[in-house]
Amino acid sequence: MLVRIKAIFRLLPRIPDNIGDPREFSYHPDRKLKSRWKIYLENLIWLLEKGEICENYYLYGFEQRGRKNWNEYLDYTSFKLLRNRYNRKRWIGPYFADYTVLLKDKFMFNRMLNSLGFPTPEVIALCSDGRLHWMDSMKTAGPEAITGLEGRRVFCKSILGECADGVFPLNIEGGRIYSHGEKITVEEILERTDGSFIIQEAIVQHPEMSRLFPHSVNSLRIVTFYRKGGPEIYYGLLRAGTGENTSDNWAIGGVLGHFNIKTGRLDREFIYKPGFGGSCTEHPDTGVVFADFRIPFQMDALDMV
Repeated sequence: MLVRIKAIFRLLPRIPDNIGDPREFSYHPDRKLKSRWKIYLENLIWLLEKGEICENYYLYGFEQRGRKNWNEYLDYTSFKLLRNRYNRKRWIGPYFADYTVLLKDKFMFNRMLNSLGFPTPEVIALCSDGRLHWMDSMKTAGPEAITGLEGRRVFCKSILGECADGVFPLNIEGGRIYSHGEKITVEEILERTDGSFIIQEAIVQHPEMSRLFPHSVNSLRIVTFYRKGGPEIYYGLLRAGTGENTSDNWAIGGVLGHFNIKTGRLDREFIYKPGFGGSCTEHPDTGVVFADFRIPFQMDALDMV
């Protein structure tokens, strides 16, 4: 209870920033919206009931008048409890293991996929405890050995980062390290990743996906449920980067939309995360119309999943 009270007082000042201007944050500003005071009150009630900020208030359409079906949506705190319950303590006889590490650790997840034969980007090196471990030779060196990747375009990824936090491209030219065209030092890399990161090859995506947006690898998120008869595909999303982002993450301003798992057709409208924009029918940088775009090898991706 004390932890809940502390969380409420800590998060209370964040409510105004989270709700913003309803006309700017809503995906349907043309509809009848609740007053700002009503929206604030509902966010306050959510905080008191759930102990967290309702980050998806506008995504769920709660700002529209007559809309308050909160019980149909899972708060993030409850989601984490369920995730941990089914992954943190898996018992086999008197023994149990914590499998949440496979959902968080990028190095462990890569090794698992690689060992099971799934196509996945190559991890060139792992930095741990201030030492760089090369995967091909199994030799160890100081982190300054990154400069040995002369002429290669790679990505640096914090091992435990989420939502593109601690993910950035690296180019090594003339013994100097660059990220987004700006010179960066080894010390800055260690600081941005807390000293634990992987160096991964940069993927060259399909030309059609590059036509959609060329500066990030635009990816599919395919959600499945595991039932008695095996895994079933529930829905699929296409994510695309925007602006100067080298990642397609929604959390940093990317756009996303559903695709039909039977026909492959995309939604007419894609959406931003509230605060970055509303909805759009074409890519804001390339002008590609989403309804006319076809995802290459989409059915192959669904089959693999």
